[in-house]
Amino acid sequence: VAQKGVRLGVEGTFPAEVVRTVVDMAKETSQTKPKKYYILLILTDGDVGDEAATTDAVVAASGLPVSIVVAGLTRPGCSETFEVWNKIDQGAKKLSDASGNPMVRDTASFLRLDEGGNPEQLVDAALKAFQHQLLKHFEIKNIRPTIWEKDTLHNYHIMANKPPLAKAK
Repeated sequence: VAQKGVRLGVEGTFPAEVVRTVVDMAKETSQTKPKKYYILLILTDGDVGDEAATTDAVVAASGLPVSIVVAGLTRPGCSETFEVWNKIDQGAKKLSDASGNPMVRDTASFLRLDEGGNPEQLVDAALKAFQHQLLKHFEIKNIRPTIWEKDTLHNYHIMANKPPLAKAK
């Protein structure tokens, strides 16, 4: 899903609409294709401009097969604090929507990359966060990927967050 319009020169990023679009897609497929999982990558150079709507959408996504990875892109010395993105990222335990519904699980990760920073670190952090979110979703929904059914030792290592076993030569 790509954002259809971009508004330049406004304060903040307005991601609620695109998050709700992914939530709607996940709702449609989660019953018929329970192993289908959505990853939304948001690239931003500003904080959230529609905090309440974005929070509601992220909380709605937390019960669905969705991970939201937000990459905050800045220049060195930039004063952008990404306060709301950080609050959403830390919100798995205390974030709730306007109706008081709490997040089901951690579904959003905010990562900041300053210009000139190491993009590999951003990728590593994003993949770690995604792995945790995906495994937690599978655990909550009691879904076992087919490959795990055939390889119980590898399954144990993944769930215990241990490095994969080296293949025998």
